[in-house]
Amino acid sequence: MTRGHGGHGGHGGHGGDSPLCPPLGTEGTVPAVARTFVLYCSMVLRSLSPRGDDPLREPTRGGQTRARIVAAALDLASRTGIASLTIGALAEATGLSKSGLFAHFGSSEALAIAVLEAAEDEFTHLVWVPAQRHEPGRARLFAVLDAWIGWQRRAGMSGGCPFVGAVAEFDDRPGPVRDRLAGSQSRWLDALTQLAADAIASGPLVHDTDARDVATDLLGIYLAWHWSSRLLDDGEAEARARRAMAWRIGAPITTR
Repeated sequence: MTRGHGGHGGHGGHGGDSPLCPPLGTEGTVPAVARTFVLYCSMVLRSLSPRGDDPLREPTRGGQTRARIVAAALDLASRTGIASLTIGALAEATGLSKSGLFAHFGSSEALAIAVLEAAEDEFTHLVWVPAQRHEPGRARLFAVLDAWIGWQRRAGMSGGCPFVGAVAEFDDRPGPVRDRLAGSQSRWLDALTQLAADAIASGPLVHDTDARDVATDLLGIYLAWHWSSRLLDDGEAEARARRAMAWRIGAPITTR
């Protein structure tokens, strides 16, 4: 996956590439087109199968157990935060033993990273992959924005966006968890920038034509929606956010 700003990123052109996950493999080991094709096929297969399943492998008991644990941890993190997600807290929430959970993850830090990885997978599956049926440009940007707001509800989480919560928790806490989070959110902003650049190339957006400015404004609207809906219990927050996005890009955003 090419990283870049403005119109130079590779997110808009390679439909299956995840906007959050690190590039597949070591750069230069496999040709970029081949790596993109493999990742794209994997995501298409995932979109045709139940959430979290790999249709190419017979699920193992240990793999199923770990998947259930991570799903429970992700839901818990959406409500209480990733930083407070300890092996002990998860054991209490799932009814499993601490020793059993430790065997799966080894540390609270490894658990936090596993939860972030699961959130990245869900986001890609629910927001990014469905939009790839549209050509790069306005239609794809509209599809991504439509799916972005409220994506965590469709992922089965009972709380807020785990990425928003994690940013507040880890922005000043150096370490592997922050590195993982910063990497995924940087790639997402680059992906939004590329989507905006493709939309501008297909016909100027209203207000201005700087792709990074558009992406930053859309991210700001999303954060305002999360703050208003979660902290202030504003029942109109989602409709207001969709109207703001519609104004920003000059097109209607559907209401879910």
